[in-house]
Amino acid sequence: MKIKFFKIKNNFAKEGRFQEKPDFFWKIALYLGFILAIIFFILGFFIFKQVDKELILSEEDNSGKSKVIQKERVKEALEYFKEQEKKSEEILNYSFTIIDPSL
Repeated sequence: MKIKFFKIKNNFAKEGRFQEKPDFFWKIALYLGFILAIIFFILGFFIFKQVDKELILSEEDNSGKSKVIQKERVKEALEYFKEQEKKSEEILNYSFTIIDPSL
């Protein structure tokens, strides 16, 4: 005489017509991410090209005048840097008196 036990069903998936398919949703997420990456790449490329064109200064913006460096401005800049060099040399060559804290 055999004793028959209830058979345990190992299938945990829901039965019915509207069954969830996680593989399907992972594929949707993967494809959506890939499409978004391509869109962002194209958008970034177009923004880069637009900014690159805007930063180019043409001679027409200067009203036909070419930029000429004036000698006076160059001399002023050189004098300023010479003064700064003198100040930094004074600071480096200044001898500080060291106070002994043990006294």
